[in-house]
Amino acid sequence: AEAARAEAARAGAAPAAPAPPAAPAPVSPPGGPPASAAVPPAPPPDPAPRIRALFDAYARAVETRNVDNIRRAYPGLTPEQAREWERFFTAIDDIGVELQVTRLDVHGDAGEAGLAGVYVFTDPGTRRPRRDSVSFVATLQRDARGWRIESLR
Repeated sequence: AEAARAEAARAGAAPAAPAPPAAPAPVSPPGGPPASAAVPPAPPPDPAPRIRALFDAYARAVETRNVDNIRRAYPGLTPEQAREWERFFTAIDDIGVELQVTRLDVHGDAGEAGLAGVYVFTDPGTRRPRRDSVSFVATLQRDARGWRIESLR
């Protein structure tokens, strides 16, 4: 390299430019994560509001006294459950449904919910208002369309 400079100086050429300095290392504020550390992803949104809305839709579907509406809210409705609803709906003229999520356990795309509430309807035998307490456990699954009820027991 020295010989090349000497030759260039004799020829009147300027010496070769030195290599640029290396880029400085990333700097982190004191106490913060290293500059090269990736920012962790945001936590997934709380599924509870969507799951509560799912059970509100189920309650509204029961109030329509239409098994097809129930099936839309609860795709896991079994044929036997559908027949039970049909028999019940033929005996009553109205129904109000109040449901509350009493327990919610969600892991990823699966979950289980405890529900309690009342069905309010006119008793067909006495023609008086009747309030039947209900409680059940729902198995839930999330797919591309959102949360859905897999089973009620």
